[in-house]
Amino acid sequence: MAQGIIKSYDPNTGVGIVLDEETREDLVLNSDSLNGSIFITLRQGQRVNYTKIESEGEVKIIKIKIGQDKY
Repeated sequence: MAQGIIKSYDPNTGVGIVLDEETREDLVLNSDSLNGSIFITLRQGQRVNYTKIESEGEVKIIKIKIGQDKY
């Protein structure tokens, strides 16, 4: 799983930006990224783990989890 930090998140739309710790790129977090998670909202600065997939030429975040990989 990849690790990153929530850079921004809008709880009304469920859309946000995650700063990927390895590549240092901003990744779009869509409202469906939290599907299957016990979390319904995120906050700026929160550390997350996630799976990245490439779809139609862009990287998407799926299976987001809160915390660091070493927990």
